[in-house]
Amino acid sequence: MLRIIPENMKNVLLLIIFLTSTHMAFHWMAPSVNAEIKEVGMEGYEYTSIQGAIDAASDHDIVLVHPGTYVENINFKGKAITLTSEDPNDPSATIIDGNQVDSVVIFSSEEDGDTIIKGFQIVNGQSEYGGGILCVHASPFIINCMIQSNEANAQGGGIFCYDSASPSISHCTIKNNKSEYSGGGISSYLSSPTITDCSIMENTSHGASPYALMGGGGVYCYESSSLILEGCTISKNQAEQGGGGIYLAYGSPTVRDCIISENQAPQGGGIECRASSPTIFACKIRDNTATKEPGWMNSYAGGGILFERDSMPTMINVLFQGNKQNEMISEICFFDNPGYFHAEGLMDIEDDILVRIHICDQNSNRWHSWYRFFGKPCGMNHACRSGDILFVSHLQKN
Repeated sequence: MLRIIPENMKNVLLLIIFLTSTHMAFHWMAPSVNAEIKEVGMEGYEYTSIQGAIDAASDHDIVLVHPGTYVENINFKGKAITLTSEDPNDPSATIIDGNQVDSVVIFSSEEDGDTIIKGFQIVNGQSEYGGGILCVHASPFIINCMIQSNEANAQGGGIFCYDSASPSISHCTIKNNKSEYSGGGISSYLSSPTITDCSIMENTSHGASPYALMGGGGVYCYESSSLILEGCTISKNQAEQGGGGIYLAYGSPTVRDCIISENQAPQGGGIECRASSPTIFACKIRDNTATKEPGWMNSYAGGGILFERDSMPTMINVLFQGNKQNEMISEICFFDNPGYFHAEGLMDIEDDILVRIHICDQNSNRWHSWYRFFGKPCGMNHACRSGDILFVSHLQKN
């Protein structure tokens, strides 16, 4: 039987349909004629818990949650449903509080693009992996959510993606999450998330572990070649090991139209890239800091970006400005082999500190034209001067 939608719900449903069709490229244009709306509220509604409504829902139903704080941990259990707050444009009003018991939200049953969550605060989760959201072999849509103040004892304080997970994460704020090892904000391992128009800020990766590949205060990407970061602001994140903003290892992800600023780590203040071939396009990388003290091995470790272990990036139209290693200008460092560590221009010449770019690779000639900035080579005796803005117009691997 076709359900008659109450008049006061029509605007909400129209908004749901519009937002969903926009983000899903018309994958789902409208609910099935058999779809039902399951309403959840603190009192006076059919359901008082979100999980209760999910359990009762069928594919293509809508679970509509009214404002309030719901202390629970939810699992979508493979259902192709839309979970939305009453006002998905104001996630602050509807809170799912994990009570430090488990991940707040779990997708682990092959959910796909017909599974959607939008318009919630997701807080106070604590788990080994994915304190806020755990996404394993699933590809849901996560839209307009605030994922904050969650913790992971291993990876992915805010979100953990694993085992070919391909979620679409858009218009979210991922803030003040913590991980013990890697990915304070988001961790992607063997997965391909698409992260667009998100703010990833003030997250922390402790990284104090015996494992070498730890870090990523904001984002950690390990063997996740198809990861896409687009239109995101990644700022004020910290890592105790490497990659204050982003840590990339063993893959070829894409970072496009992003602002990466005011992040901090001992090396790779903005980004640390290890044995990877990322494409970095039209980004602004500014005011990041590498904190390792001078005189240590690999100490000049890229305030803006550290490329190491045969990383072969492609960078097009990237602006570097104000990145430092402690108080010294340090925009980019290429570091290949610890036995041949070499950093060009780490000294004063004519009262100017050089090292806008460090070529820390004994085989630098494999790069096109020694990199050209403002139409001239940068490196050797042609380094950019302290205070210059460094703009990489086109750097590409051979």
